[in-house]
Amino acid sequence: SNRTHRTVSSTKMNATSSRSHSVMKVQIRIERNDGSRCRSEINFGDLAGSEKVNKTGATGQTLREAQAINQSLTMLGNVIAALAKIGSGRKKAGSMVPFRDSALTH
Repeated sequence: SNRTHRTVSSTKMNATSSRSHSVMKVQIRIERNDGSRCRSEINFGDLAGSEKVNKTGATGQTLREAQAINQSLTMLGNVIAALAKIGSGRKKAGSMVPFRDSALTH
């Protein structure tokens, strides 16, 4: 089960703060009576929230986890910004997108 890798910790801001990200892909394939086929794909993401570390009172392992979460969300923001610039034409197609900067985006 994926729950074995899930970490939960409490801080001054949240009694049961999830310390992890999760991503799920749902694929739906339908074959109709007339033989035609339809396929759809939905991607869901549940990201651990960014926290103001000084407000949480986090220390030790919880502090290190919060810092890692904040860093990975920053990296995700960089990827989204690069893709948006390419999509809007402000950046050339084929330009470098920093997917490999974080395990979240790699």
